[in-house]
Amino acid sequence: MYLNLLVIGDCCVGRTWLIHRFVHKEDALFSEMPTTGNEYDFVRIKGCDRNTYKLGIWESSYFHDSSGVLLLFDITNEETFHNAIGKWKTHISSHAPADVPIILVGTKCDLNEWRVISQDRIH
Repeated sequence: MYLNLLVIGDCCVGRTWLIHRFVHKEDALFSEMPTTGNEYDFVRIKGCDRNTYKLGIWESSYFHDSSGVLLLFDITNEETFHNAIGKWKTHISSHAPADVPIILVGTKCDLNEWRVISQDRIH
């Protein structure tokens, strides 16, 4: 069975790094260049039902057949949080299936001393 996971959020919130880390189990090389266009990778996962699934992970804003959405923001950047719960959430509502699961993900937690988005605000 095939599932599609969409990873979206503002530029420089860590979408590419998160996908690379999950798929390849290693840190991605740091790059100053933002991702342009659509990026895609996949991994095989074992479901709770013990079936194996091919999980396609898209760094894109194309919602066709999305099984779920990871909506990313940078905990050290107020604007990325506002865009996630505003602009990006509206974009998802307008283009994704009505029942698509959305998970809000705060990135760059290793920079906690520069955190501007408290955990209370996220909940």
